[in-house]
Amino acid sequence: MITQLFWAFVALSALLAVKNWRLGLALIIVVGTLQDPVRKMTPGAPAFMVLSFFPVWIGLMIGIFSSREWPWRSFGSLHPIIQSRIRFFGAAMALATVIVFQYGFAAWKVAAIGLFTYTVPLMTLMAGFAYARSRVDVSRLIMFYCLITAVMLVGGVMEVLNLFPQWKALGTEAMGMHWVRYVSYGHTIDLIAGFYRSPDIMGWHAATLSIFSLTLALYGKAGPRWFWLGLAVWGAFCVFISGRNKMISMTVVWVIVVALLHIYIGRAGRVVTLALAGGILAFSVLMISGKLNLNSDYDLYASQLVGGSTIMERINRSGTGSVAETFRQSGFFGKGIGTAAQGIQYLGLPIKRSWQEGGAAKILVELGVTGFIAAILVAWATARATLLTIRYSRSKGALSPLQLGLAAYIPANIANFIISQQAYSDGLIMVVVATALGMMLSSPYWLQLQRQDT
Repeated sequence: MITQLFWAFVALSALLAVKNWRLGLALIIVVGTLQDPVRKMTPGAPAFMVLSFFPVWIGLMIGIFSSREWPWRSFGSLHPIIQSRIRFFGAAMALATVIVFQYGFAAWKVAAIGLFTYTVPLMTLMAGFAYARSRVDVSRLIMFYCLITAVMLVGGVMEVLNLFPQWKALGTEAMGMHWVRYVSYGHTIDLIAGFYRSPDIMGWHAATLSIFSLTLALYGKAGPRWFWLGLAVWGAFCVFISGRNKMISMTVVWVIVVALLHIYIGRAGRVVTLALAGGILAFSVLMISGKLNLNSDYDLYASQLVGGSTIMERINRSGTGSVAETFRQSGFFGKGIGTAAQGIQYLGLPIKRSWQEGGAAKILVELGVTGFIAAILVAWATARATLLTIRYSRSKGALSPLQLGLAAYIPANIANFIISQQAYSDGLIMVVVATALGMMLSSPYWLQLQRQDT
């Protein structure tokens, strides 16, 4: 019954997205959030349900094209260099699609998966660019995501406290998985997924909740700051119990980049505030852990987070080393688009899923050197456009903390993607990241009538 109601809601959401594509972005968040617990409560936990968001996304695309608000031209007027780099990346995708057919015509399934994982975020980027036309638009969508995610993360605490142990919506037992993390000899902790389908997915959403909540707290016009600081703490705690310390790196990178951006615009005093916020998050997580009486293995895990490898060490290990090895194995042109995607080993084709965990190596093995260079050029052009946009907004007295928060959110995800790319095949994650980037790049438009927002 629950599954049927869910599919009815997906169909209704898709129709509503066609009629009102801006509402469609919010509906994708709802569907993408509900799809994992519904999947786990559906007999057999069918894998195709990870695509539940897709009909709504299609409706959104139909709606934005039919409304003639597709912003490719205005995007190119504001960011011509990024647009040209995206064209180059598209050409690299086309070449990689041709290359994958070296495995035969049946490889069209792999090509479809690969094109899906690259096309969805690129097109959603344009939707995010068109969506944001005021700071109210931006803050409202971020708030909506935060409130839904905060409620969903309750499942993580339910699981770690072993509440409702027979409820299939919690954990990963419904999918025949049990995730554990080795801490030290004789010590392990269970990785927590809550209502999500994996600890990685829960950890990513928890980290994004912390980042967006801190952004809204800095913004100061979306309700009481203490409320958003409280949600940031809640998100940080859920990252901790997920057991995925690479997701903790997301928040750390965000705080560092926001601090650097404040120095860049001449507001070094805010760095102290950010440092205090980071300290409050860490202290609150430890305090909550003590209140919940988590076992001593969690204490040992927490101590390893302090003394563990640095973010840059992990990026270097997952980036430079694996990229060099990938080039040695796959050559200049790579293996073709989609060959490093999850699930292709079940398609019955003579293609073994690549070993690459890091995102940089994944791009290289799928798109070859051409696509790898194109991705770097897109990233570089985006970083340069972001700094120019912030400088321009600052000179016009219209710089918004929302702008700074979104600007730092992208490198936080890039760092996480380089370390591990598995979570970024999730539809909702692709949509959230791409929308955030699109809203950031459109900020000169949604700040042009603003005189001062600091």
